[in-house]
Amino acid sequence: MDIKNLKEAAKKFITNNGKDPLSSDSPKEAIVSFKTDRGTNYEFYIKVMDELKRAYNELRAEQMGVTVDEFLAFENDPEYKDEKFDAAKEAIPYNLSEAEPTGVGN
Repeated sequence: MDIKNLKEAAKKFITNNGKDPLSSDSPKEAIVSFKTDRGTNYEFYIKVMDELKRAYNELRAEQMGVTVDEFLAFENDPEYKDEKFDAAKEAIPYNLSEAEPTGVGN
C-alpha cells in the first residue's frame, strides 16, 4: 500500500464495526498490526508510525467533536481532565501491534 493511503485505510479498518467480515468488529477490538523486514529504512518506519497515530488522533477527535489540534492540545496537557476526552480514548484505544521483522527482502 502506498503510505499516502495508509491513514484512511487504518481509519476504515478501525471503524468497520463488523460491516466487512475481513475487517475489525469494533474500534475497541481493532488491532492494527504491521510487519517490517530488517532492511526497512528507519525514516520510512517512522512515517508509517506517524500515519497510524494520525489515524487514531483523527478518530478520537471526531469522537469528541473537536479538531485534531484541539484533541492534541488536550492530550499534551497533563492537567486536562474531561469525560469526553477519556471516553474518546476508551472508545478508540490505540491498539497497535508490531510483528517480529522478517529477513531482508522476505
